[in-house]
Amino acid sequence: MTTAETVRLVLPVPHAAQREVLLSPARHKISVWGRRAGKTLGAIIGITTGHGPLVDGKPLHKGLLQGAKIGWFAPTYPIASDAWRDIKLILGTAWAEKSETERIITMPGGGTLQVVSIDNPDAARGKGFDGAVLDEAAMYGEDAWPMAIRPTLSDRQGWTMFLSTPKGMNWFQELYKAAETQPGWARWQFPTSVNPQIPPEEVEAARRELPDLAFRQEYMAEFVSGTGTVFRRETLRYCQIETIEGRTAYVLPAANKRYSKDLCRHFAMFDGARTEKKQSDYTVASYFAVTPENDLLVLDVVRDRIPPDAFEALVRGMNDKHTPGFLGFEPADWNTSPVQALIRQGFKCQKVPPEGTRQVDKLQRSEAAQVIARNGKLYLRAGASWLTEFESEVCAFPMGRHDDQVDTLSMAANEVTEGRVTGKSRAGPSKPHFY
Repeated sequence: MTTAETVRLVLPVPHAAQREVLLSPARHKISVWGRRAGKTLGAIIGITTGHGPLVDGKPLHKGLLQGAKIGWFAPTYPIASDAWRDIKLILGTAWAEKSETERIITMPGGGTLQVVSIDNPDAARGKGFDGAVLDEAAMYGEDAWPMAIRPTLSDRQGWTMFLSTPKGMNWFQELYKAAETQPGWARWQFPTSVNPQIPPEEVEAARRELPDLAFRQEYMAEFVSGTGTVFRRETLRYCQIETIEGRTAYVLPAANKRYSKDLCRHFAMFDGARTEKKQSDYTVASYFAVTPENDLLVLDVVRDRIPPDAFEALVRGMNDKHTPGFLGFEPADWNTSPVQALIRQGFKCQKVPPEGTRQVDKLQRSEAAQVIARNGKLYLRAGASWLTEFESEVCAFPMGRHDDQVDTLSMAANEVTEGRVTGKSRAGPSKPHFY
């Protein structure tokens, strides 16, 4: 391309949230976005045209078209590659020079953009910029901004755009909080729904399908912590056991449903405490039913501090009382002598999760139960003697002192969600009520 050539560059029209950020006069802008809300596109427009209010016909913070030298930082090489691809797509051929090796674009007017992966701590050393974008800033180490990127702006008094989806409570959340009162700083928080290209029903589908914390972070752009409670009391529902037409039935008043017991699948989950210390965790045995529409019913819970040698008797007692389709045990309990003795004696036992399944922490393991509860499909037996303690533990998780009952609930929910519950209902999936 020669200097005599004129290139027409057509940029997308920013939506209202992007425009709000771009028009702000703040030197340092922190915008927290839900997934697919438009953070990258808004920043590309800003680095190209400049941003801030017009001063003498020019943007307060100059961009590539005004000859600015800009650094686009990313926390990892793959994220840097994604940004480089998007930038090239938007700019088209409106550049004078382009280096794929160094990821540098030079515009006809002299403005330059370099995409830098900050996973190399020395990647920003020796550089100076008029402006910097910190893409997915919440994923950076806490020293990346003050030690590596901030110094690149000092000699030019450069501007910054921080853009990210939240990633828990970390340095980025602290920076966002401080920006409320720092001169020259501004902050925004935009959920996915600000993007007019995302249908509202898609967001609502994600709300139903994702665990509460995941939805709030990824779609609502909220700073959330794994130390907050994840089950909400208002999502819990209650079922009753009645005799209808001579048969035992499960009645779900909130959903106006009733199911014959013999058309549901039944199983028990066990979480054994492996220490005899006075303050040890509880041993828990929980009995569940799953309806033809995959409502998960908690029908019985036994929670007690017992010595390890009493575990087998607890399992036998639950089995004799309810005759569940199978007995589920955590991997930590699976190889213990009581469980192995039950297996040798012909009890139908299963390891939960099964062999080869990736082990995750308790909060992650509870995600299936969170989704079931939030969709109104978790039912607790009304009036049960164990109900108050069960509710209290579930609604305090993971901040509560104990989580053994939650463990059995998580085991059950994952078996249902993954389709591993043994046996099949004799009812067709289109018949939700009692027969």
